[in-house]
Amino acid sequence: YEKGGIKQWRQLQCLDLEGRMNTTWENGNCFKTKSPNWLQMGKSVFLRDPLERFLSAFLDKCVKKVHREGENHCEPTSVFLDQTTGIVGDFLNQTKKLFEMHVDASPLKWNMHFFPLSLHCGGIYQYIDSYDFVGHMDENFYRELNRFSQRFPELNKPIQEVFKLDEMEDTVNKGTETQAALQIAKYYTPKTVRRVLEYTSIDYMLLNLTIPHWAEEMLQMDESP
Repeated sequence: YEKGGIKQWRQLQCLDLEGRMNTTWENGNCFKTKSPNWLQMGKSVFLRDPLERFLSAFLDKCVKKVHREGENHCEPTSVFLDQTTGIVGDFLNQTKKLFEMHVDASPLKWNMHFFPLSLHCGGIYQYIDSYDFVGHMDENFYRELNRFSQRFPELNKPIQEVFKLDEMEDTVNKGTETQAALQIAKYYTPKTVRRVLEYTSIDYMLLNLTIPHWAEEMLQMDESP
């Protein structure tokens, strides 16, 4: 359990372990108080498009003021959290410029929310073939959740309660679990697409992911005469 989504997966975990929801950070990590048997548990992962994942982390950790100032994950903090420069506040309305600055500065101090997915969990790319379930968090996320519940039927009830899967299964996931997919054109440019692809190419290669069409189109438009 590394870098698990805390908004919903934590609730799923609490329901499975304790039969109840927990909404506070202190009480929400149920595995700390009632740890499951890790050796007997199945291994699962939901993969996400690296370009979208990078932007999602930026929106949550750098643009949201409460997270930017309260969690210190918009790194390097010496650049983006220095109150004397006010860089983020000054450029909030210049979305593409602000994102470009963060993309350029990210390698100076990698943060787990931006770090390549393939290197999480001890290098998941080495072991992913042995996982019991590999899903994708994309526009078909709810269908993937349905596959997940079929693979682990004991989690069906918690999944229904947390994700309302019966209501959402045929819904295209655009902006429900994350707003990043709706913000791509607002923040990305051909330049930042290229830079983030440089950082995350390892994910596309080692996890056998496909570069999204919108990224290819953006790069082709930039090459047009």
